[in-house]
This record gives sequence, structure tokens and C-alpha cells, in this order.
Amino acid sequence: MFPPFLLVFALFFLCISPISAQQLIIQLESAQKVEGQLYYALYHSAQSFQKEELALKKAVVPLQKLPLRIDLGQLPPGQYALAFFQDLNQNGQLDLNFWGIPKEPYGFSNDPKIVAGPPSFKAASFRLGPKENKLLLLRLKNE
Repeated sequence: MFPPFLLVFALFFLCISPISAQQLIIQLESAQKVEGQLYYALYHSAQSFQKEELALKKAVVPLQKLPLRIDLGQLPPGQYALAFFQDLNQNGQLDLNFWGIPKEPYGFSNDPKIVAGPPSFKAASFRLGPKENKLLLLRLKNE
């Protein structure tokens, strides 16, 4: 028989530990040019959306073959949005023309319609539910 304090101790840690894990995988299946790097940033709120320094996760991945599959790991349940671009000339930034329109391929989760400027968090966001594993297919615009 276990001592009562061990049982209480074990129950305490079971209650505060995460019960489930959600995993997010992003995948780029096509690109006009398979070269350069893919920059991505994952955001968890409207306040942080498109503010690179506030991204929940961000990285740069070489684009050498397709499909490009990236495991973003385990995340808590919630609302997320992803912004990404293909840095063709590898200068570390999304190149824009005179009017501020991207010259390199870019995109957002949910593939929202781009009219004048970037989409809102709401338009680009998706839900990751408890115990849900999600594969998010990326589509580059401006190719």
C-alpha cells in the first residue's frame, strides 16, 4: 500500500501537468522556384500578429525540395495565425516594390484574400483544439 502523502503528491502533479498535447505541422507543396529560404512566424493573438518580435515561434528554413514539411511542435489549444514568405535573394527580408507590394512570394494561414494591405488576425487565424494534430498547407501568393 502506498503512503497517503505519495498519493496526494502524485494527484497534485497530475492535476497541474498538461493533459493533452496539440501538434502543428506546416507544409509547402508548391513554389515557382525551389530556392532561397522560407521565413515563417506563428502568432497567438491579434495584438502580436505581424509583429515579428512578438511571434510565438519563428524560423528560417532552406527551401531545397518540395514538399517542405515543418513540425512546429506541441502547442496549447488556442487561436493562431501564420505569416510566411519565400526569401528568394536571401537578404533576410521580404522585398517590397515602390508601393509597398511584396516582390517575393508570401502568404498567410487560411489563405485570406489580400485587397489592400495584410489581412487581419481574424482572417488569417485558425483554431487548434485540445488533442488535435493539424496539418496546415501553405500557399504562396505573388508567384
